[in-house]
Amino acid sequence: MFEGGKIRENLDSIRRRTMRQRIIDMHNQWSDQECSAFVQSCGQGIAPALAGQIYATRLLGGEPDLALHGGGNTSCKGEARDLLGETHPALFVKASGCDMAAHRSAISWRSTSTS
Repeated sequence: MFEGGKIRENLDSIRRRTMRQRIIDMHNQWSDQECSAFVQSCGQGIAPALAGQIYATRLLGGEPDLALHGGGNTSCKGEARDLLGETHPALFVKASGCDMAAHRSAISWRSTSTS
């Protein structure tokens, strides 16, 4: 006798238990020292706020339970220079389709003026 309802209940129970265990198993990967070193390695061409966001994005992208491969978006506010060298408030958004775990540079980020 096929008991589809019973099988569905068992699968739902397993999924809930698995998700709970994944949440319990996650650990904070943030390191102030590693973040500082990463920000310094980006050099003067990238604002420290953006470099820190790239570091955080890579941490999030490295957790398969938090982000699908190649997916996800993150953003941060900062300042950007225009062609005349003037500084303006900006919103930096990670471009879609760039792998969050592997991405290293600001090339995949887009700046939008917030003023």
